[in-house]
Order: sequence, then structure tokens, then C-alpha cells
Amino acid sequence: MTPEDALRRVLQVEGVDIPRFLVATHASKLAVQVASSESSGSALAPNVQRAAESLWPEMRPPVEAAIRRAGATVGPEEDEAFVIALEWASSQAADNPLALAMVARAAAALGSAINRSEERLRAAEVTVASGGREGAVAAATAVGASVIDLLDVDVEDYEPELVAYVDDDQSPEALDRLARETGETELRELARNLVRALHPDDSPATVAAVSELAAGPSPEDPAKDALWVPAMIALAEEAIALAMASGHGDPDG
Repeated sequence: MTPEDALRRVLQVEGVDIPRFLVATHASKLAVQVASSESSGSALAPNVQRAAESLWPEMRPPVEAAIRRAGATVGPEEDEAFVIALEWASSQAADNPLALAMVARAAAALGSAINRSEERLRAAEVTVASGGREGAVAAATAVGASVIDLLDVDVEDYEPELVAYVDDDQSPEALDRLARETGETELRELARNLVRALHPDDSPATVAAVSELAAGPSPEDPAKDALWVPAMIALAEEAIALAMASGHGDPDG
């Protein structure tokens, strides 16, 4: 088995990934570079290496544990792949093939989220440029969905809080409570940094509106956060849609 074959196999193992929060914290510039599609693999390599050096010390122990768990359950035909991968996972050096591949894959995923988010801003441009309440709502809707995408937040991450919000008839008070129960300051600040990186050239009105929503530090009260509140509304709408699609009337099924 070649190292390339081993790498492809092990990258399929659950737990051999980098949480979006860490990617956005340590590799957002790399993700923006990937999203621009203007850099070749060789041009990206130095930034992949630098991101790996930041991420690998924290990620190596859980990745090694995940590979050991998976390796204990595979058949003889896959043993060699996990032997090779464990050598990488146990290495402190961040330039091993596993670490570099994980960083490149994670940055590409965030880069795709950046591209999708910029498409949302483009789609809202005409309405936002028209101004008024509809324009403001369109900007908030676009940025809320983008925050969820950029941070890779899933309904399951906040299921109890979302269930309580729906059970309380999605009232303004319930929305405030949902924002406060989910809006960790560090996460909201990261959302701001990611949103500020969005700048599609053909959507000046939406970019200006979104930049205003993301201006300044995160407010102390998450219920007054112009980025986080729309994000929670977007997540709640996703939860309701999923529940309806599965034949249930609310997110807890």
C-alpha cells in the first residue's frame, strides 16, 4: 500500500478532521486564499505549512486516538494503512502528510463556505440596494445564513435551545434567550472576523450593509448582536424545515 492510498483511507475515519472553529481561528487567511482560486498548490503550500504548525499540536492527540480506535476494528487488508497513518499521527512534526492533508482539506471546506456566503450577498444585492426595511431584512438574512455556514454550525449543536425557542412560539423574548444561551463571545467575535472577509466586488450595497452589521467588537449582550441574532433565526428556520421534512412539527421530533 502506498502512502497516498493510506492517506486517502484514513481521511475517511470519523474524528480525523479539524473543527471549523479551529480552522477559522488559525487558517482563515489560507481559506480566503483558497476561495479566491487565484493560487496554485505550490503557492498555497507555505500557508498550509504555517497553519499546520499552529493546529497540529492541539489536533494531534484526538486524531491519533481516532485512528487507533478505527484501526482496532479494520480487517487485515487495511492494517497497513493504519500502521502508516499512526506513524504520522504520533509524530510531533507538523509537516507530516496527514497533518498537511487535514489542514488543506479543512481550509478548502472553509473556502467553499466563503464562496457560498459571497453568493448570498450577490443574491441580496438588488433588494439591499433598494434600501428601506426590505433592504435591511435582506442584508440581515444573508448575513445570518452566512454566519451559520462559515462557522459550520448544525442544528444538532444547539438542539435543546432551538426546541425551547420553537416551543415558546418563537417570541421576541424566546429569540433573546436563544441568542444569549448560544452566543459565546469568542464564537461571535470569530463570526465577525469571517464576515469582514466577505467582499464580492459586484455587491457594494450588500457589502456595505453587512460591514455595518459586523462593525466593532461583539456587544456584551448576544441578544443585541446584529450578526448573531440573524444567525440564530437562520438556524431556527433550518431546524423547523428539517423537522417538517422528517414529518415532525418541531426540531426535537
